[in-house]
This record gives sequence, structure tokens and C-alpha cells, in this order.
Amino acid sequence: MTEPTRDKEEPLHVDNCQVYWNLCEDVASLRIKWNLYQDLYCEENIGVLKDTAPTPFSMIEQALRWGITLSICHLSERKKVSGCKQFSIVSLVEALDSPEGFRQEFETFRDQCKPVRDYRNNCVAHKNYEAALKGDIKAELLSQIGKSLIEAIVTAAKDLLEHAFRSGKVGGAEFHFEHVETLGDGKTIIGQLKRAKEARLAGPSASGKRD
Repeated sequence: MTEPTRDKEEPLHVDNCQVYWNLCEDVASLRIKWNLYQDLYCEENIGVLKDTAPTPFSMIEQALRWGITLSICHLSERKKVSGCKQFSIVSLVEALDSPEGFRQEFETFRDQCKPVRDYRNNCVAHKNYEAALKGDIKAELLSQIGKSLIEAIVTAAKDLLEHAFRSGKVGGAEFHFEHVETLGDGKTIIGQLKRAKEARLAGPSASGKRD
């Protein structure tokens, strides 16, 4: 007996609210990672990170950058890849049988994400031979992904999901992105590092000295 092909498998039945909430959690996670990246690696904080632990913070920067890259690519993925159905914002577009305007918003969102997908395909998910050996190719790919683009992508993803909820086809409760909280953030880390550096420079306090 032959196994059924992927296209003939029974569809996974989930309600629109479940799809919506899963995607909202993905977008909220992306926002948290992006905020952390900006807090830690803004120009004014690079010196603090280099003075404290340059190698670990360089590795954290790469991990965050790759995590943000993959999150954006997951959200903007097309319906199927290699015959396998993907879970992305298009899942909600399909589930809601959305009007053409919403579909167009998603296509615009996908277009925004193209430079990120190019970087993912050549430097993250795969290691392009020339990009690996020629730093200028990798630099060129990264040069197309500025902070303003990432911010626009994160905002567009949130707007798409809010649009989906307003369509009235999702059901359940609305996800409030502004109420997502984290235990600590990049600013907290930088503050602690600065205080630790000041303490090191000040040396032992007079009260801590012994005769």
C-alpha cells in the first residue's frame, strides 16, 4: 500500500481564532526580539557591550539577528514550500476567505520582506558559497535591511492581524499587542552593565577597605 501524498492528506481543521492568536503570538515575539536588539545594539551602547564581554555579546547579536530574520520569513512565507503547507499570515488570509484588499495588503507585506528572505536564503538557512567567501556580498544583502525596514515590517504584520480581527471573521477575543509585557528588557541589561562598570572603575569603597 502506498502512502498518501502530502496534497491528499486530510486537512488540519482549526478555527480562525486559533490561527489568529498563534500568529499574534508570533508577531508579539518578533516585536520583543526587535525591541531587545534595538535596545542592546544601538550606537550609544556598543562601547558598553565591547567593554563588558565583546565575544558573548557578538554571538547574542548574531542569534537575535538570525531569530528576527527567521521570524519575518515565517510570517511572510507563501502557502506551500516543497509541497508542504506553511503556517504564516497567508494561513489567515486563506482561512478568512479574505477580501481582495486584505490579500493585497499581504502581498505588499511579502514584498517588504523580500530583502530579509534574500538574506535568510544566502546567509542564514543556507550558506551561499560566494557570500561565505566574499564579505562584500553579505554586506550588500545586509545593507538592504535597515532599521526602518524592519520596523515597517513588524508594524505591517501587526496591522494585518488587526485588520483580520476587524473583519469580524476571526471570533473570540482580540489580541492587544500593546499589553504584551516582558520580564526585563535591553535597557535594563544596559543599565546593569553601566552600573557594574562604574563600580569597577570606582574600586573598593572606603568602608570595604581593611587595615
